Amino acid sequence: MAGQLVLLTGIGVSGALALAHPALGGVARGLAMVVGAALITLGGWVSLAGLRGLGRNLTAVPRPRRDGQLVERGVYARVRHPIYAGIMTGSFGWALFTTSPIAVGFAVLLVAWFDLKARREEVWLREHYPGYPAYVGRTRRFVPGLY
Repeated sequence: MAGQLVLLTGIGVSGALALAHPALGGVARGLAMVVGAALITLGGWVSLAGLRGLGRNLTAVPRPRRDGQLVERGVYARVRHPIYAGIMTGSFGWALFTTSPIAVGFAVLLVAWFDLKARREEVWLREHYPGYPAYVGRTRRFVPGLY
C-alpha cells in the first residue's frame, strides 16, 4: 500500500510541477490536455464502477473477505481489477494533461506495481473462490480483450 501511495504522490506532484513549465506547447499541448482529461474521466468512472460493484465485498487490503462472494457482474464481467485499471488510466491521463515526462515514468512504474499486486491478489482469490479459475478464463486482468 505504501508503494502505490509513493508512486501516486510522484505522479501527482510531478504533474503539478509540470503545469508551470509544460513539456509541450501549442496544438500538441492542447491535444495532450484533451486526451489526458478524457483518460482521467474514464479512469474515474472505471474505478467508481469497480468500487460500487464490489459492494460489501470491498476491503482496504487485497485479501478477499471471509464472508465475501466472487463478483462477476457489472464492470467485473469485463475486467478482474477495474479499480486498479481505473487508477492507472487516470494516472496516465494526469501525466498527459500536465505533459510531464516524469509523471509518465511514475505511471509506468504504477502499472508494474499494480500488475504484481494483482497477481498476488489472484493467488488469494483462487484459494478463496472455487469459481475463480473459470472467471479468469472469461475476463482480462486490466484491459477488456487485451490484458
